[in-house]
Amino acid sequence: MKIQAQWENEEKRNYIINITGEIDTTTSDELATYMEAAIIQNPKILSLDFSDVSYVTSAGLRVLLSAQKKIHENGNKMQLYHVNHSILSVFTMTGFIDILDIRKEGGERVGNGNE
Repeated sequence: MKIQAQWENEEKRNYIINITGEIDTTTSDELATYMEAAIIQNPKILSLDFSDVSYVTSAGLRVLLSAQKKIHENGNKMQLYHVNHSILSVFTMTGFIDILDIRKEGGERVGNGNE
């Protein structure tokens, strides 16, 4: 897995984390570290770009759920963008589609995810 993170603009409202590869048992700790560092910076929106994510396991789902809980405690939100069909299927089967704010490849929101 490869991760790149950056602020979208100078106002530091949107922190974007681009993820490439698989989010599994061997890589989920690295993603958790990046997300915790981002949450400490208190972005209004933490955006996760899933354009190049090919696979997510339960370990990755736990990281996402934990990060969402922490960012909501600060009154901010987390959004997942460019989620492909296979990853969207995982979120649907696990019920995460109704927990997370998930956007398909075209930007259209899916599920009832948290506001």
